[in-house]
Amino acid sequence: MSNKNAVKEGLFFIDYLHLSIRWLPEHLSPLSLENKFRFKELLNQFVLRPTVEHLMQHPTCKPIKYKGIEYFLNDKICDNCKKSVFNPLNWYLRPEGSIYVGRSKNHTISVHFKGSWFTRTNVWDDDLIDLEKSIFNLKNFIKQHMLKNGLPYRFEVKVSRIDIAKNFYGAEIYNPDLQTFHNKAIKEKNLWKWNDRVTSINIGRKDNPHIYFRSYDKRFEKEKSKAVAISRFNTDQFCRNEWSVLSHKLRALKLKNWSSWNKMIKEHTIFNQLVLHLRKNRDVTYFSNENHEYNLIHLEKGFKTFKKPTEWEEYEMKKWTPGPMTLGTLDNHTDEYTFQDLHKILEVIAKKTDMIPPDIFQKLKEDWMDKGLCPKNYQYYLKKGWIAPPVNE
Repeated sequence: MSNKNAVKEGLFFIDYLHLSIRWLPEHLSPLSLENKFRFKELLNQFVLRPTVEHLMQHPTCKPIKYKGIEYFLNDKICDNCKKSVFNPLNWYLRPEGSIYVGRSKNHTISVHFKGSWFTRTNVWDDDLIDLEKSIFNLKNFIKQHMLKNGLPYRFEVKVSRIDIAKNFYGAEIYNPDLQTFHNKAIKEKNLWKWNDRVTSINIGRKDNPHIYFRSYDKRFEKEKSKAVAISRFNTDQFCRNEWSVLSHKLRALKLKNWSSWNKMIKEHTIFNQLVLHLRKNRDVTYFSNENHEYNLIHLEKGFKTFKKPTEWEEYEMKKWTPGPMTLGTLDNHTDEYTFQDLHKILEVIAKKTDMIPPDIFQKLKEDWMDKGLCPKNYQYYLKKGWIAPPVNE
């Protein structure tokens, strides 16, 4: 067993970020039917990543760093590649698979920055600065496309999940019961083992909408994960504490807006209070001496609660009862619904219930897409091979 008091404590860093880019319904509802169709088509094209085959067949589309409006004037890039948000994110400069971009419901683009994306930084404020640059480029990129097409260019950038982590070099899990601290109200605590050795302590559940905590030994991770650790920290000989702060908790802490995280770069004390708050609720120590500085927070003294910055924007939610409102509207205004509106209703029914068999609904959708009655989705483009421009447009 290693000397627990000789463990070297690392700095806090960002290990995962899930952003949601969303257009508000009030910005979309005034659009004409044609513009609503074009808007959905553009969102579908945003999330398509240029394939290796496409870049081999079209070498002039090789990834070029997005710097601003001149990117759109570069005639060496095909129109389809110019619409891919992977280019302003400079995905080709990051490890394979470190960025995921996809479409979500409610006219939302989801961007996931995975742990391997952060190989150029290893301190939380450097992580945020690096993210700030990429997200700034992404926002300008989307805005330029929307302006070019006469579509709404105002959208929200929300944080749906962020993982804050800290490494302990030379550490190991030697006694889970003595090492673990958490709020007494939390009942879910699970241990993962390899032979007789504990390799991970999990507090909470993955489907918890608030905080999910994990403390694990990196030496027992998969080879790919260990390779990323070596790339970022020059070693894989450590244990890691990781707090996944999820949507409900972010909203409660007034940290749902991405702009709030940008402000933290200048307000280090606020970030430190946030970390203390997370640690007080869920934590694992690798120092056996209870008077060690890391352990002082778990004594009655030495803990300061997180104070939500009052000047930051509140994330508002409006409660409503969907049944009477939607059924009444549909019953009284059926003749005013467009094909796209009814198609969306059927799509929701097919997805949320078993009333329409999936294979039958898929054939219907493909037939409607072939006829140009509804926007082509991601799977349709993949079947057709990259982005095929709409006919007669």
